[in-house]
Amino acid sequence: MATPPASRKAADKRASAPKTFTSVHGSPGMGRQEVVYRHLSKKAPRLRMLLGLEPMARIDLVRAGVDPVVVDDLDTTLGVGKQRLLKGLGVAPQTVSRNRRLRTPLNAADSERVVGLAQLLERVARWPPSDEAVAAGFDPFAWLGTWLTSPNPALGGQRPLALLDTSDGRLLVDGVLATMESGAYV
Repeated sequence: MATPPASRKAADKRASAPKTFTSVHGSPGMGRQEVVYRHLSKKAPRLRMLLGLEPMARIDLVRAGVDPVVVDDLDTTLGVGKQRLLKGLGVAPQTVSRNRRLRTPLNAADSERVVGLAQLLERVARWPPSDEAVAAGFDPFAWLGTWLTSPNPALGGQRPLALLDTSDGRLLVDGVLATMESGAYV
């Protein structure tokens, strides 16, 4: 018996739909974002709080101040080194140490830079990896750390990390990542 045209269209649509990750990246049916969040919950639990927020919640978080221990999670996740990370963000290491010791949040300006970097991390984590990347154990966080510290022709030869201390710099870096995400050559 032949498949009716409407059913065939539905079957074709299901066949062309993106596949969910299995074994390496979680259980079947688990979305990429859920896998990323689960991975971060183990690797960098405090950083997880900065991801997936709506804009108003992000604004409230920046105004209230980010816990300085999130910087440790960013360093662990990206692997660029804490001093290099803080220099790139334009955040004084003494400020982070003092705020950690006093158990006070970072100020709004420093918090905004930290949250901005977390948004870049979230963007890259949403990229669907190829089957080859999955088989090779691709780590989007380690990739981003390497990419941030490498000179980039699309940014005039500057390292993306060196631009993250300003809002315009973060917009430029985000724009390059968005272009890469679309598949355009940069």
